[in-house]
Amino acid sequence: MIDKKFEQAMTPILLGAIKYARSRLPLKATNKIYRDKGLVSHMMPKDPKRWSLHTAQADAIRLKSLRSFREQGLSPRERANALERDYINRIPHAGNCGENSVLAFYYLLDRVSRLDGAAGRQVQILRVYMPAPVDHAFVLIGTRPAGFTKLLLENTMICDPWTKIMCSLDDFDELWRLKMKKWSDRGLSGQCGEGWYDHYRDSCSLNTVVVGKIQIDGQRFESGDPSGLHSLVGGISFR
Repeated sequence: MIDKKFEQAMTPILLGAIKYARSRLPLKATNKIYRDKGLVSHMMPKDPKRWSLHTAQADAIRLKSLRSFREQGLSPRERANALERDYINRIPHAGNCGENSVLAFYYLLDRVSRLDGAAGRQVQILRVYMPAPVDHAFVLIGTRPAGFTKLLLENTMICDPWTKIMCSLDDFDELWRLKMKKWSDRGLSGQCGEGWYDHYRDSCSLNTVVVGKIQIDGQRFESGDPSGLHSLVGGISFR
């Protein structure tokens, strides 16, 4: 059970991280696509800017932008810095969950004094990745458990800019499923190496939070915890 005061203190900062990450990727994601362009035609008269982001031409520009950026082979910190620099210079980028999580992680890491002050204690920040077939990245924050325990974090909160989900660990599964259904109902398709998939009907997508294992790709405090994969749900590694 999360400490409600901790949750309340962290919420505005995590929302700021999500807003920041998404603002640095104005071309949006390459893996949330309207394959049926008839579904976006109604956007044109009401919101031409939104419509322009979902045309076939925009899909191609987005994919080219992301491939070009990734081919530079930058480190995570270098990626965050490059995206910030290009944002200032009005050079737009696309990004999926990986780019979003890197931006959110360093946004929070650069504001640790604010996080610690709001929480009244030191806050741990983890950038995590769920390997294939899930293939998803996001950020976890929480407090460091005292004493000898198998827990990596207590009072765990989720910061996931790709889905715009910010919540306690206990609420993540429900909010994730609601978001996947929303995307599916709107006609958005996911894309991976194997092809297209429906966010709500594909088991790897829908059950990500429950069955996926995470690896830690970045952290504020280096710990002595064993490397490898950890459980997100079930109380084994987090609560």
